[in-house]
Amino acid sequence: MFQDNTNNSSLASNHGGHSSGSFISKLNHYDLFGFIPVPVYSGQKRSSKRSAFATLIFTIFIICYIFYTMKNFLFNNIPKTSIEQKTIDGMSFTMPNVALTYIPDMSYGISMVDPTYFGVNIYQGSLFKGMKKPKKETALGTNYNCNPKWLPEMNFTSFICPSSLGKLEGNLFTSDEFKYVRIDVFTCDTGKGSAGIACKSQSEIQSMLKAGRFFLFIEQDSTFYDSPVSAFKSLFYYSAFDKLQRYEIYLQNEQVSTEPDFFFRFHHKEKEALFYSKEKTYVGELLPGQENVLLTIWLRLSEESIISTQAPLNTFELMEGWGALGHLVFVIFAIYFYKHNKTKFYARNPNFENFHKFVPAKKEEVSIELSTGR
Repeated sequence: MFQDNTNNSSLASNHGGHSSGSFISKLNHYDLFGFIPVPVYSGQKRSSKRSAFATLIFTIFIICYIFYTMKNFLFNNIPKTSIEQKTIDGMSFTMPNVALTYIPDMSYGISMVDPTYFGVNIYQGSLFKGMKKPKKETALGTNYNCNPKWLPEMNFTSFICPSSLGKLEGNLFTSDEFKYVRIDVFTCDTGKGSAGIACKSQSEIQSMLKAGRFFLFIEQDSTFYDSPVSAFKSLFYYSAFDKLQRYEIYLQNEQVSTEPDFFFRFHHKEKEALFYSKEKTYVGELLPGQENVLLTIWLRLSEESIISTQAPLNTFELMEGWGALGHLVFVIFAIYFYKHNKTKFYARNPNFENFHKFVPAKKEEVSIELSTGR
């Protein structure tokens, strides 16, 4: 006959005897790993502290992970960003708002817009590929008393702005038509375009304009990116009376496409804006007719546009992560209990595998069952 080598408490491998408390008994009702078969002797089903606590640990771990990922999803969902560059051939944009002023000294206490010292002309310009057509420039008009509300409050009190905004278009070397905006700053000269204005003397003009700097402000979209940027770009220039200074300001088109997260937003969001990219400086000799030009500023497009695609974590990916981690941990626990049941039980009951050889004639004397309860 089969001889049991252990007492009944050792027959179920990872079963620690009858539950000693109602807490363990309740846990056994929710045992997630009870589906793994475990031999039970004489019909005695035994509760498993090991399996019950594993279920509790697994449940707490998954709940904590869900709360942690939900917190990051709601409050710190940093999108994955991919960036590509695209040539701007055929693309046209309205120039951003600009404002020009002059600070007569280094104290930054006042700004000055005084046509008796200097004036400003602003043009819309076009260059054509292969010089098929002559260069074309059209005055945009100059407002000597503008109030740029997009600038924050500052000590500057007087500004010059274009009366209308021009267009920036194309690539200088490849586009059929290249559009730019030109700003000329010139000294007041009654005999050269300043009719009706009693200009200061040349010595007074030079004394004033050599002591300070011209400031150009370019509006930027401060809310374009998630992290705020400055609402404007400021550039400054000194006066040179014996050289022609030309500055090319490159404005780069930036586009952002944001994919939905299916919680706060259910559609694609696209936006674009122009931002200051770089500046090039050219210095040359004054040509006939340019004797009173202090400096020339070109606004033009950069050769390439930056396209960013932002993909924040969405709800489907979030739940997919929960399921993936839950399945992984569950399988690890299940494999552990399967190995534990097989190894520990048969190690404690070496004759159990050959029990069929010792089964008595009367089957009712001993009953053996496979139980899936833990």
